[in-house]
Amino acid sequence: MPLYSKKDSKLSRRKFLGVSTAAAVGGIVGGLVVGAVGGYLAGQTSAPALTVTETKATTVQATTTVTQTVGGLPPAPRTIKIGATVPLTGATAPVFSKAGRVYEVTAELINKRGGIWVEEYGTRLPVEVIYYDDKWDIPTVQKLFEKLCTTDSVDILLSPNGAENGRVASLVAEKYKTPLVETSAGATATYTRGNRYVVNSIDLVYWWMDNYLEMLKSEGQVKSLVGIGSDEDFGRDVLAGMKKKASELGFEVLYTELLPAGVKDFSPLIAKLRSLKPHVLIEVSNYIDETVTFLKQVAETNYRPQELHVAFGAYSFIQDAIPKEVANYMTADVWYIPTFPYEGVFGKSFYKKVEEMADAEFKRWPFIPIHFNALEIAVRAIELAGTLDKEKVTDTLHKMCIQTIMGTWRSQSYEIETETGEKLKVEGSGTIRTTPVQTVDGEPYIIWPPAIRERSHVLQFAR
Repeated sequence: MPLYSKKDSKLSRRKFLGVSTAAAVGGIVGGLVVGAVGGYLAGQTSAPALTVTETKATTVQATTTVTQTVGGLPPAPRTIKIGATVPLTGATAPVFSKAGRVYEVTAELINKRGGIWVEEYGTRLPVEVIYYDDKWDIPTVQKLFEKLCTTDSVDILLSPNGAENGRVASLVAEKYKTPLVETSAGATATYTRGNRYVVNSIDLVYWWMDNYLEMLKSEGQVKSLVGIGSDEDFGRDVLAGMKKKASELGFEVLYTELLPAGVKDFSPLIAKLRSLKPHVLIEVSNYIDETVTFLKQVAETNYRPQELHVAFGAYSFIQDAIPKEVANYMTADVWYIPTFPYEGVFGKSFYKKVEEMADAEFKRWPFIPIHFNALEIAVRAIELAGTLDKEKVTDTLHKMCIQTIMGTWRSQSYEIETETGEKLKVEGSGTIRTTPVQTVDGEPYIIWPPAIRERSHVLQFAR
């Protein structure tokens, strides 16, 4: 279900937040009554006496939790073991490596609060995060997830970033019947295999453009679009979903193209796009260097559709690398922005503390909140299940509805129809979709949905 539909156009911010909170606090989904911040804190205050724990980094690749007792209390019977991999080295380390430190700090702060109440044990249990350097290498991801499920015997898993890495992690999770929360692996293929133990912290990237296109439709100024994307899972899925949604809304999609990595000269493509005269150019590429090169050449050739919509265009690694004349008022999509109104499982101040302690400021590390979001889901599922039994935790993941720092989350099952007419059953996809933003003088502002909008959208080059 989209975050916003035309039917809800008069929904106020207060009512919107009330709906979101009702879904997350005291909501009933699949027979399971759940809560967000209130539930977590209530569980802590009504639980037995405190066990104090300390989380220490034992290597650059893993953390461990040391438990100390207070006032002669017995130590916790065991820890909650959460397993993950992070590219501490490799090509994507500059973008994702900070996730490891965020995992460590989150566990430390949870344990300073006393841990997580688990009904089966009648006490709070400390959280232990075990993560390894996957080097952004698929065979390494597989080997390490095998280790997490066997040698480390973790209770629940968090995936690395990326569609292919997430797919490999999901196969291992299914093999060992260990619940897995994917971070940002939103490729359709991962969720159409009949998985039981896998849920996604976000919805399929197939729906990536839905909110942006709904906004354009509501404004009534744009009639035609073109789309270009990277020739890999992300680009293919986003463009396929964009074409279907745009057609449903009555837009004319004049042209789409998938581009390989390594393109240096975009002049033939720009000339073609210029000749088509679209109102909006949509760019959805996982190849950041190529995106920057393309936008520089757009500026150099003075190509100006009414708007450039660039999937990752709000982030500093693109904004700071391109000329201001194309960066300013560019629209983009985000899964998270610090001005989101959602409290999450532990509260906004908790995540702010995590950011500070981990040195994970949003502008520098914009994808790291997705990892925290997945960790929120994992911890809350264990607390609500009241056990570390993997089957019961998995059942809870598929039933619960909670509020994370990125919005209201639950696991979904639904059917989609491909461009060829094939119908696919999607299982375990999350409800969180991207939010359109517009960057003005270096700052991104939410422009849709109206209930949380910070600034009205204006077409970039039609101002």
